[in-house]
Amino acid sequence: MNQEAEILHIGSTELDRSFYGIVGESVVMQRVYSAIRKVANTNATVLIEGPTGVGKELVARAVHLSSPRRDRPYVAMNCGAVPPHLIADDLFGHERGAYTDAKTSRQGRFEAAHGGTLLLDDITTMPLTLQPHLLRVLQEREVERVGSTKTVPVDVRVIVTTNVSLASCVEGGTFRPDLYHRLNVVSIKLPPLCERPQDIEALVEHFIALYNQQHQCDIAGINAGSLQKLSRYAWPGNVRELQHTIERAVIMCNRNYLTEADFPMDVLTPHGLSRTDGVIIPPTMTIDELINHHLLTTFERCNRNRTHTGSVLGIHAKTVFNRLQQLGYDVDGAGGRDKIKPTPVVKPKKVRRDKPKPTMPKQPKERLYRGRRRMQRQNEQDN
Repeated sequence: MNQEAEILHIGSTELDRSFYGIVGESVVMQRVYSAIRKVANTNATVLIEGPTGVGKELVARAVHLSSPRRDRPYVAMNCGAVPPHLIADDLFGHERGAYTDAKTSRQGRFEAAHGGTLLLDDITTMPLTLQPHLLRVLQEREVERVGSTKTVPVDVRVIVTTNVSLASCVEGGTFRPDLYHRLNVVSIKLPPLCERPQDIEALVEHFIALYNQQHQCDIAGINAGSLQKLSRYAWPGNVRELQHTIERAVIMCNRNYLTEADFPMDVLTPHGLSRTDGVIIPPTMTIDELINHHLLTTFERCNRNRTHTGSVLGIHAKTVFNRLQQLGYDVDGAGGRDKIKPTPVVKPKKVRRDKPKPTMPKQPKERLYRGRRRMQRQNEQDN
């Protein structure tokens, strides 16, 4: 089989195969699409959970575009990007004179999204003091601007996203349980990319076609060897990491198809972050062997820098140095700038304590004069 036959060619309609920008044909993604279709025709609040980079905002936008509110405003707010003391003003707006710089009235995001959809991204970063106000808006469907006593009715579908379990935040005391139950009407959970590797091929095809258009490139496809290695990688950054990896490869490629030379080594090498269901960790490997393997792998990924390796592993650089020496690793030529020097032992200085010389007690002058007079009188009597 020649090399041209091993290339996975990209069709001209790859961008049209996505579901409102979401790419994936696995069983778990089909369930996500089904949940989006069911909830789209309702006004129910939607909770979207999933790790960073899986496409939670795309799912939120798909819910909006699939609903009757598609022609109404779609307003997104990242709760973690707004300072805590400004979130209330950003959400609910303010009246003129509410505070020093409030020279004019301003509507908040709820009023701006009236009739449409409001996305509250990273909801777990919302301060506890503000959560009761959000709960009231969700229940009463009306907002009260900062500095005002009047309420403004709003018709908004609220979608919230989080990259951590909202239930665990409730248990930890950082999120109100009543607000959690109010938000958790319909829950959509997105899996990490490593749990749906069968979608990597479709994602690669989609991103190649996308960046061919954006960067005026003409990449025909990717060879089978590269695609197989990309499917074995764990993708800790999920779809976002894969997307940026493909974009870089498309821009830097010197031929009309992608090969292993266009991807970073930590993505292609089996010593990188690989899926646990692969053949990277054999079942006969002991805990000590696994620890040593992880140490050496991290050491190489950190460009043989002990200080960086220690910070990644959460241990001291001297511990890395000692471990590598025990394994017989070439430590002398590694990370020259951060070589660990033995700490000199500083001996405490001996404090010389001289004994004070004995001194005769001095007698007062008056007593001395009396003694002399007494001796003079006695001599006079003897004479």
